[in-house]
Amino acid sequence: MPFQNDDCNSEIKVYVVAVMHWLSEFPNSPITPECSLEEFIQPTKLFEIFQLLFSKEESSGYLTNCFIANKDIQSDIESIYISQITLKQIEILTDILDRHLRSRITLNTFPYLNLYKLIMFNDYAELKKLCQILFRIGTFTSILSANGLAYFEFLTDNDKQVINQFKEPLIKTKKNKYPGLREKSMPPADTNSDYDSADPKSESCYLMQEEELEALNWEISIFENLVYKLAKEM
Repeated sequence: MPFQNDDCNSEIKVYVVAVMHWLSEFPNSPITPECSLEEFIQPTKLFEIFQLLFSKEESSGYLTNCFIANKDIQSDIESIYISQITLKQIEILTDILDRHLRSRITLNTFPYLNLYKLIMFNDYAELKKLCQILFRIGTFTSILSANGLAYFEFLTDNDKQVINQFKEPLIKTKKNKYPGLREKSMPPADTNSDYDSADPKSESCYLMQEEELEALNWEISIFENLVYKLAKEM
């Protein structure tokens, strides 16, 4: 199923192309500068990218033989048809990425990436999140992060500018001496009955513990995966 061409997502498309140009610089990269968006999100292609950026231990122990080939996703006006192999591929990719992100405190605040929406429905919002995560991994936590930083400098000025505009995750954090905590707007601790929650001046800082954020992301992922599995069975 091809991505829709519309003006609303044109900036995201330019950003994704820039990230693909960056990925193509890696040795033995499965991505070429001419890679299409549809090819980029194929489960087999994503698995090859994970194998490139992650250590062997992170992708070992999975049924890698199910990534030998892709199965086309068929759809009509009312239904979408997806094979069991594709569902298994998405499940494995989600697990590999989840394990990598959860083991790095600095990446736990990234927005949840729904690979079901990305692969089944070619969702531009999920595509943007995928590229944000891949770029952060490839320049920070990957076994090839030093290479990733160097390859970024090889890009054209336009590609570098586009990536810099999008590289920040949707959930932003401020650096502090307590890793794993993030800020959230809350009423002051000494609030009283005269406090107006709508008043923009009446703000304080609430620190959410890492475990709370992980639990929230986990619940969201379970709910979304359940929705797609139920939709598949209907």
